[in-house]
Amino acid sequence: MHHLLRRRPNQEDPELEDSRLSLWTLGSPKVGDQGMGELLRTHVPDMWRCFTEADPVPKLPPQPMCASEHAYVHVGTPVALSTNDIVIDP
Repeated sequence: MHHLLRRRPNQEDPELEDSRLSLWTLGSPKVGDQGMGELLRTHVPDMWRCFTEADPVPKLPPQPMCASEHAYVHVGTPVALSTNDIVIDP
């Protein structure tokens, strides 16, 4: 599978036609700008971002540190985890 992930998105591969990539992150910081987020959503449409409200890491980097056109963003459907609940897209 690792050879498939290294391929460029515009390279066609019959192995990828029926596959569906998923991405799950746990407590991830914001890692890219809006352009990177759109590119990732295009190639990995099944993304989930799990976090807890008490965890400071998903709030990094703080928004004021970046100009709005280059602001870091999260990707994926947010899933808030707590001791008693799992809330999808809160």
